[in-house]
Amino acid sequence: MELIEDITNRFNFAAMRVPLSGPLPGRLDERKSRYFERILLSSNKIVKPTHPAVVKLNEMLCKVQGARDANAYANLLVERQKNALAFPHGGIYVTTGLAEILDTEEKLLYVLEHECSHLENKRKKLAKAKTLAEYIGSLRLEEYLGDLAAFLRLNREGRNPLEAVSLLEKIRGGNQQDRGDPVHGDTIHRILNLLWVTRLMDLKGIEAKPTPLELDLKSITPESYMRQVPDIKCISDVCADETRQWQAIRECDLYGAIAAYQHLMANYKEFMAGTTGRAMFNDLTRRLMGKFSDAAEPIIGKRTNKEVEEKAYLVAELFCVP
Repeated sequence: MELIEDITNRFNFAAMRVPLSGPLPGRLDERKSRYFERILLSSNKIVKPTHPAVVKLNEMLCKVQGARDANAYANLLVERQKNALAFPHGGIYVTTGLAEILDTEEKLLYVLEHECSHLENKRKKLAKAKTLAEYIGSLRLEEYLGDLAAFLRLNREGRNPLEAVSLLEKIRGGNQQDRGDPVHGDTIHRILNLLWVTRLMDLKGIEAKPTPLELDLKSITPESYMRQVPDIKCISDVCADETRQWQAIRECDLYGAIAAYQHLMANYKEFMAGTTGRAMFNDLTRRLMGKFSDAAEPIIGKRTNKEVEEKAYLVAELFCVP
């Protein structure tokens, strides 16, 4: 299928012609997965693949069963929140907040095993999602299975599976009111699930000594990012300076504009609380729509009417008001 390079040099534009509702035949689920990844890349700081910390992530990923079959690869997402996520086509993203507490190889392998364990199931969830947030929010029930699969895998390899419990305790920290997040649920429930397994099974790996790990995170600077991204959160902040918002929109590419619009929709009620907010919301919406039109114009000029209609249908779903 033809690659369209007018908008992006990393994304197969064919994904923009896939309806976002109903089942996706054949390998179209992979194209849609890469489409969601492109939105992530256009709205978040991602560390270059050549950085030593990212190289180490991928070296460890090679030790994970099934990673090669899934064509998996790992990246670092610059974010304070301790989290990781995987796209069905194999892209795994570990936040720098989580990477900071991965002090043993077992902890890192647990994270990577966890993400690889449900890549196939995530493909099924992907077909029904219209936004990145909706896709991530549909995965919570799979997280406990991912925990268990990664936990047992460590034990089978002769590594200490209790490092998984240690990692979850670090994620939870001293917050007794921890409720996790919409995807992973309450962290204490995840810890208890794994501790119950230690009571029910003879886990020989418990006696193994963990292998220390040091990821070179201190050397990550703005020059380490794959690209400079606009301040998406500023665009959707009702209290933000108008000049900063306009500048951020000017810096958006097509996928950044989509990400900004979806953030804006999430804060819809805050903008509607006052007359000034409503006017700001309408202005931001108009500017983002214009950003999309400017980016899409070279593409539409090369398409037949039918293809343009398919593309417009997709965009209408992406830019839907809740």
